[in-house]
Amino acid sequence: MSETVAVCQLFFGGGQVVVRTTGRSQSAERTWRAEGKPAYPDLPLTVIVDRQTAAGSEIIAGALQDHRRALVVGSRTLGKGFIQSFFVLPDGSALKLTTAIWLTPTGRHVTRSSTDSGGIVPDVDVLLSVDSEALTGAVRMKPGIDVPELIAGDSVLRAAVRVLVTARTRP
Repeated sequence: MSETVAVCQLFFGGGQVVVRTTGRSQSAERTWRAEGKPAYPDLPLTVIVDRQTAAGSEIIAGALQDHRRALVVGSRTLGKGFIQSFFVLPDGSALKLTTAIWLTPTGRHVTRSSTDSGGIVPDVDVLLSVDSEALTGAVRMKPGIDVPELIAGDSVLRAAVRVLVTARTRP
């Protein structure tokens, strides 16, 4: 969690909430905050997400979105917001139990359950097929690719650049 908070502290601070947990017991209730003065408080920012964005990345995207510091572009995230605890039983076996969930600063559930859509919902939806998403991810990781070539082949990245260029702000 320290790395997640550190990333958020680059863009907002002053004690603002990054993420909270809530769960089965009082000990599961916890809040992490971005302290101090951010390095880039006014830098225009978009965050690209997709179906594979999970855990700490979802928390960062949700916090930046909730604090109106970034527009989130792409598709709904995985929704991996469970906190699981591991308990060793007297006979030596073990039990892994979900004991808490992550909440964004405004109280949205990061977790995607069987009864809700969960995850972080982007401000700008750019839907890709699973195959296109995998191909786009591979292109983003290609060594030596130049930026114009990358933008030309990636519709999500083009949308993020368009948002930045037009200086669109969140409604």
